[in-house]
Amino acid sequence: MIPRGNKPANEYSNPNLLLGVFHRLFPYGCGALEDSSRPVQINFREHVRYLLSYVDRHFEEHYSFIFVLFNILQRRTACFHVQLMTSRPYFQQSAHLLETLSSEDVATALLNIYKASYSKVSDERMNILMIGSSYKNSFTMF
Repeated sequence: MIPRGNKPANEYSNPNLLLGVFHRLFPYGCGALEDSSRPVQINFREHVRYLLSYVDRHFEEHYSFIFVLFNILQRRTACFHVQLMTSRPYFQQSAHLLETLSSEDVATALLNIYKASYSKVSDERMNILMIGSSYKNSFTMF
């Protein structure tokens, strides 16, 4: 079981996450995705495909299993395709500023992008996120 709390569980490198969240689908506590104790490693996407092809369809018909897995796959795909580039003179400073960002900072930046209402703010970290500071020519997001 995953305990309730206000801090989200890390989904990366956590083979017990789906075991704890879907304990009725994995009643014996084994068969998790990305289990490092497995002698042959199985790709996450292929393992999901296998679980959804069970004859009794209990993974496929679970009310939230496919949505949680689709969300995980979608976020991993998005993260895999994002690249941040900066020129060499600004790299250390940019990396340090990006490390200090919180999830609230990212949420604020996304909200500003969505509303298209960005104005330069005093927080340099937010300027880097919004690509609107003096780093504009040296910092690009693809």
